[in-house]
Order: sequence, then C-alpha cells, then structure tokens
Amino acid sequence: MSKQDAAARHAATAGPYRKTRNRAPLYAVLAQRLTDAIARGDYPIGSLLPTELELSESFGMSRQTVREALRQMTAIGLLVRQPGVGTRVQRTHAPIRYIHSVDSFHDLEDYAKSLHLKIELTKMVEVSGELAEFVGCRESSRWLYIRGVRMLEDSDQAVAFSETYLKPDFPNIRKHLANLSGTALHVMLEREYGEVIQEIRQRIVSIALSEEVAHVLNAEPGSPGLEIRRRFYGPGNRLVISGHVIHAGSQFSYESRFIREALQEP
Repeated sequence: MSKQDAAARHAATAGPYRKTRNRAPLYAVLAQRLTDAIARGDYPIGSLLPTELELSESFGMSRQTVREALRQMTAIGLLVRQPGVGTRVQRTHAPIRYIHSVDSFHDLEDYAKSLHLKIELTKMVEVSGELAEFVGCRESSRWLYIRGVRMLEDSDQAVAFSETYLKPDFPNIRKHLANLSGTALHVMLEREYGEVIQEIRQRIVSIALSEEVAHVLNAEPGSPGLEIRRRFYGPGNRLVISGHVIHAGSQFSYESRFIREALQEP
C-alpha cells in the first residue's frame, strides 16, 4: 500500500473531524489518527509518511495543523523528521516518557574502579554537633572514620580527597578495607556482609578548598573545588555510609545520564 493510499484509507475510516464530538485540538485528533494508523501497520517502521500537503488534502486540515501534529508525534519518539527526505516512522507505539535518572550505583562502581582509594587513616569517632548534621546521624553516635585519597592507577597524583563515616557494625572491617583497592565500599559490604544498599542520596556543592585539602590535591588554598556528598541507606531507611569526596575544580567535571524509561501501560 502506498503512503498516499494509506493516508486516504485512514482519512476515510476515521471520518471528518466535524462529525465527531471530540473537542480536542485538531492537531491532537490528527496525531491520534496517525498514531493509530502506524500501530495498525498502515505505515511500517522505516517508511515515510505522506507529505504535509498530502496529509492536509487527505484529512481536510490546514498544513499548520498537520505540521503541529507531526511535531507532537516527533516529540514522543514516533517519528523522525529528516530535512530533504521526509518524515519517517521510527516506532509503532509510543509507550515512553522521559525521566531524569542517574544510574548512581553503576556510576559509583565505575568511579571506584577508575580512581582507587588509598586509605591513610581509620579510627573510631564519636560524632556530635555540626559533624552529626553532616553525617546525618544521631548525636554522640559512634562511626568508623576513613580518610584517604583517590588516585588514578599507576599514578602518585591525588585526584580527590575522601572522608567516609561507616557504621561500626561489620566484624573485621579493617581487613577488608585494606584490600578494597578499586572496589566500591558499598559493593564490598554486600559481598562480604550481605549489607544491601537500597538508596544513594547525592548532593554536589561548590566550595573553596581548605589548606589541608588543597595541599593534598596540589592546588591553591581557597581555589574552587567540587564537593560530592553521599549517603548510603540500607533496608528501613537505615544510614550505613556517609561522607564526601572533594576534587579541585579545574580537574573534575561531572556528567549525568538521562535515561528513557518504558511507561507502564494502564
């Protein structure tokens, strides 16, 4: 079936707009009719739709209405418009929507692999005051403090300053920390202790580097830095890990992925 025949058939079976009680905008009605035609197989994936002029004549609608209908269908991923070629069918259905989602678990695992953690200090600390607020825990609670630097493999140059507070609930944890290497801390906890992290909350803020951190990162004190604060939660919203890494602003950029997720049909 040619694209002109498909348009004519669909226009005939759908009926003119003026005979319906649908009060939706004309472009929305046309977009729905074309969507139904694509789902029915009138326009297979990869085929070209009729031109705007042909659709306008077939459906008895203005070219402006046709253009807006095609724009709406393109926006949801059904069509792709190629200058000099035409409007091509990309999908048969449009059960999709955009959400802003960061694949934090995979990102952090990759981060740990590429920037190995060299631990310089571990000690038990009692957390109170502003530090308790930073960690997100109760006053006077005890945590295992882990300080170190992250560096590229086969390099002595520190890329990030790291401070972590870990719940002291894991026997012989220091032995596993010594062998952490390029493994993310939350991955090690799941592997060795069955502690499954269910949620990671992350916040990124710009800061001025303190003298201590600037020295570690071979940067100027007071120069711009990027602080990434993370909290890791297990079942029941139980805080397991809290801390931050700090990068010199000139040495680090942060990227997010925007993932297209399937929309659940009702």
